[in-house]
Amino acid sequence: MSLLDEIDPLKAEALVELNAATDQSSLDRAKGTWLGPQGRFTGLMKQMGSLSKDERPLAGQAINAAKTDLEAALQEARERIET
Repeated sequence: MSLLDEIDPLKAEALVELNAATDQSSLDRAKGTWLGPQGRFTGLMKQMGSLSKDERPLAGQAINAAKTDLEAALQEARERIET
C-alpha cells in the first residue's frame, strides 16, 4: 500500500476515534495518537522523503488536508465535551 493510499483510511479511523471521545482525557489521547509529535499523521509526513519528486506534493497536500479535517473534528469534539 502506498503512502497516498494510507491517508484516507487513517483519516476515517481518526475521525471515528475523535468523535467517540467522551471526555477531555480520551480526546487528548486521540489527538496524540493522530496529530501529536509521535502521531500517525506526523509519521506519514516523515515518510514523504521516500516518495518520488512527483508524488511528494500530492502526498503533502493530501496529508495537510486530512490534518485540517481532523483539527476541525477535534475542535467540534472539544466543544461537545465542554458543554
